[in-house]
Amino acid sequence: MLVTFLRTMILYLVVVFGIRLMGKRQIGELQPSELVITILISNIATLTIEETDSPMFAGLLPILALMCFEVLTSFLCLKSARLRRIVSGRPIIIIHDGKIDQREMRELRFSADDLMIQLRQNGIFRAEEVEFAVVETNGKLSVYQKYQNRPITPQVLAMPDQPEDNAPPLAVVCEGTVMHEALRRSGATFGGETLSPPPAPITKADLLERGLIGPGSVARRQALLRELSLPAHLTPNALLEALNILFTPDEFDAQFFGDNDQM
Repeated sequence: MLVTFLRTMILYLVVVFGIRLMGKRQIGELQPSELVITILISNIATLTIEETDSPMFAGLLPILALMCFEVLTSFLCLKSARLRRIVSGRPIIIIHDGKIDQREMRELRFSADDLMIQLRQNGIFRAEEVEFAVVETNGKLSVYQKYQNRPITPQVLAMPDQPEDNAPPLAVVCEGTVMHEALRRSGATFGGETLSPPPAPITKADLLERGLIGPGSVARRQALLRELSLPAHLTPNALLEALNILFTPDEFDAQFFGDNDQM
């Protein structure tokens, strides 16, 4: 019993590591070669767990070999378009200008019901509304609608941009814990206290105003770099990035440009 448990845990970790190594894809997005590798690994792992009399290395070796083979194949496919077409196939257009290509449908063994299901999943109920429909190498249907059938957008209506509406929603409470950083970004309140958004970063205009960039600024900038123990050859852009990591604008002014400014 203990041996079976340990073999299961070890194989679980190996398989999870292998799947992570092969990339982040859902089952429905796997290429044919990736699906085959996944099935083979699962079958080998099952046999290795069940057959406790056989050495565990005999099961681990083919799993690791398949993982390495898949990683190598993926790398070679990135370098070679021909190999990529051989291993994964090619996207096929089955609708063009609202007309269904029956020859390509037969080649893909796609029925009319299969096509209509995937069109409906894309929010389309009539093939005439489609400019192009492409069956991708993972079997999914990508649809490009005709201009007159596309959803209306603010750009089509020439509506002005609303920057305040572009920000994504933030989770301010997660698993019963208040996310203070999200509250600060949203400017919300917590416990009667207003949590303002984070301060604006230090900009090049701030450095120019303080004589750290621009004509005659080398000596002053070098003094600041020595004070912060930063490399003397740091460029103005790199200095700006470092300052934003180390200080807020108020902290920077208080430390180097306050009443006791020694620079």
